[in-house]
Amino acid sequence: MHDTRPRQGRAPPSNEPERADASSRWAADAEHYDAWFDQPWGCHASRVEHDRATLDVAQRRVSSPLAVADAHDLPFPDATFAITFAVTVCEFVADIELVFSELARVTHPGGRVIVGALNRSSPWGWWNRSQFAEPPWDTARFLTPRELERLGARHGATTLSHALYAPRALPGIDHLRPLIEPMGQSLLPAHGAFTVVTIQR
Repeated sequence: MHDTRPRQGRAPPSNEPERADASSRWAADAEHYDAWFDQPWGCHASRVEHDRATLDVAQRRVSSPLAVADAHDLPFPDATFAITFAVTVCEFVADIELVFSELARVTHPGGRVIVGALNRSSPWGWWNRSQFAEPPWDTARFLTPRELERLGARHGATTLSHALYAPRALPGIDHLRPLIEPMGQSLLPAHGAFTVVTIQR
């Protein structure tokens, strides 16, 4: 278990959500975004991207305080968490280097920072290329695996992993997943739609 008690530094977050920074590049329609995960492709992506053991642990920890905050200025003291993670966040921030620095700052030595990002240079990116001129994608900055690795290396030993090789929600995708993912990792290892960079602090 990791200790989430406040330490020296910034004040701990309250149980009341904080107001989002008005300078954010993209104000998402939360309900519309959440509904995407009920669609076939969203369901498939969620199953591939999430580690079941991690989700089970999170289910038992929902009583912890929650905060809505700006990723550029996290409201937690230094070295608060054993693990910090951001999933499809970095595509929509103004200063990606600052966000990486903030994630590293609130992670204690020996802990891990995990960042999941979408890879435009993937079958998914090719299939959906016409949508990138429309909101919310028109404001997104897609980082390459090499850029993610460079950003992570400033804060610790870095490893990359890739997943989600299907271009879209193909018919029978749940049955095809055990074939598509290993094949993609073998033939196009750096071209999964979802790239994960893990930083060992």
